[in-house]
Amino acid sequence: MMRKYLFGCKYNQEEVKMRLTNYFALRARFPRLYGNRDPCIEEHRKNRSALHTAFMPQATKEGYRIQLSIISDPDPELYVPEDLIKHSHACSDLLLRDEQEISTPGIILIISGINFTVNHIAKWDLSLLKASTGILTVSSVSPV
Repeated sequence: MMRKYLFGCKYNQEEVKMRLTNYFALRARFPRLYGNRDPCIEEHRKNRSALHTAFMPQATKEGYRIQLSIISDPDPELYVPEDLIKHSHACSDLLLRDEQEISTPGIILIISGINFTVNHIAKWDLSLLKASTGILTVSSVSPV
C-alpha cells in the first residue's frame, strides 16, 4: 500500500505524510463508517447478502478499476446505510491493497439503483449524511 501512496504522490514524501495523516484523521473523525471492519462479524456477513459488490476483472484503458455495487433485496428493512458504506469502503481498500499494479489512477464506483426506493432514503439520518458527505469532501486521502 505504501508503494501506491508513493506513486500517487509522485514520490513526494511530504505529500505521502499529509495523505496518510488525513486518512487516519478521517478514520478518527468518522468512527461510524471506519470502525470495526472485521469481515468475520455478523453485520458484515449480512451486508454481503444485502449489497453485492464486484470489481471488473480488467482495468479501463486509462488504468482505472471499476467497482460495481447493487442492493440485492428491495426490502428496506434489510438496508443499513452505514454498514453498507463501511462495506463498500472496505472492498475498495482491499482492491487497492491487493492490486499488483501500483500505477492504478483510481477506482470508478458504479452503484445500481434498481432495488433502491424512497423507503431506503428514509433510513438515512442527518449525522450519517453529514459523515458520508464529509468523507467525500476531504481531499488528499486516497493513495490514488
